[in-house]
Amino acid sequence: MKDYLKVNNACYGYRGAFHLSDVSFGISCGIFCGIVGPNGSGKTTLLKGLTGELEIGKSQVFLNEVDLSLVSSKERAKTIAIVTQFMEPIEVTVEEYVIMGRIPYRQRFQFFETDYDFRLAEKYMKMTGVYDLRHKMLSNLSGGEQQLVNIAKALVQEPTLLLLDEPTSHLDISHQVQILNLIHNLTNELGITVLMIIHDLNLASEYCDYLVLMKNGKVFHKGTPEEVLNYENIEKVYDTVVITRENPLSKRPVVFLVSNKVLTNASKNLN
Repeated sequence: MKDYLKVNNACYGYRGAFHLSDVSFGISCGIFCGIVGPNGSGKTTLLKGLTGELEIGKSQVFLNEVDLSLVSSKERAKTIAIVTQFMEPIEVTVEEYVIMGRIPYRQRFQFFETDYDFRLAEKYMKMTGVYDLRHKMLSNLSGGEQQLVNIAKALVQEPTLLLLDEPTSHLDISHQVQILNLIHNLTNELGITVLMIIHDLNLASEYCDYLVLMKNGKVFHKGTPEEVLNYENIEKVYDTVVITRENPLSKRPVVFLVSNKVLTNASKNLN
């Protein structure tokens, strides 16, 4: 199966500062890929190149075999949508915000949304479970509800690639599971390819089909959760002692932290 998204020796970044270094990986259509790694490893820099916020060099990133460096920001927005951690602080209703996802499709001198735009907004508000909130102001929603609205707006762009920058990091466990189950269903039902930055290794293990583990702007390891999330890789990248075991139901790796107190006591017992 050919790669739908292919990152080929990517080296882009910030002038005179942090750069990715020869980052390469590929994922096929409909795959849920997690980008994991410590702070400062290059995860967000990678996403910013895909969205066009950072300039990428020629032949570094391909989407469906098209070089993204040759694609305009407007055309890119018709194919790639991003969901950030936090929403813009604007006073609009849920429906008004969601339908903003249609902006890349507006024609010259078009000032109003079409019937198709409203049908799409209704479809994805229902899919994300926020349709009953459509007349509420964004500021009156909980963090979890806001993130679901953010995803609905992204889906209204009709993307084939959905990028998510730590969408669950500030949410409680129930909303984390709700959002990750939704994203998982999007890959199955709509065939959307998903690339998500996620800090929680156990959530990444349970939900992602493929993982890219980064360290210092480079890919340290890539593969299935079983291939990537072993204690050797995690300890080398995070410089933290962990224990990994298998989830008895999903058979995916589970990561357990070990406190200094426990390590000290264990060392004393061995001696």
